Amino acid sequence: MKKFAVLLILAVPAVYLALPKAEATIYYQAGCGCCEEYAEYLSSDFTVSKVQGNVKDRFGIPEEVRSCHTVVMGDYFIEGHVPKEAIKKLLEERPDIDGIAVPGMPEGSPGMPGEKSELTVLWVKGESTGVFMRW
Repeated sequence: MKKFAVLLILAVPAVYLALPKAEATIYYQAGCGCCEEYAEYLSSDFTVSKVQGNVKDRFGIPEEVRSCHTVVMGDYFIEGHVPKEAIKKLLEERPDIDGIAVPGMPEGSPGMPGEKSELTVLWVKGESTGVFMRW
């Protein structure tokens, strides 16, 4: 019985480590260097596939929060240079929103060169927005 308990204890972490990463599809414009950098940034925590194209209208992303690329994960969109911590929070909490966004292309944000400064990640539901988190 003791051997079984020890094997079970050892097997649980191995099963946990074998769980698949969440899938992220990044839609981007050809030749955009920051989109490539952002995809690389996400790839350490998520399984990333890259698709040239634009899905902003399809997801109803308001003009004022748009950026150069859109990530789709399940039913959510992630617009712009959103930090992984915000994406993980979104996937863990599963709020009743359409997605999250970092408008524009802030210097020092994930995938962008420059010195990091505080970012405000917005939640988006229809045309409404609000603060989701600060990073």
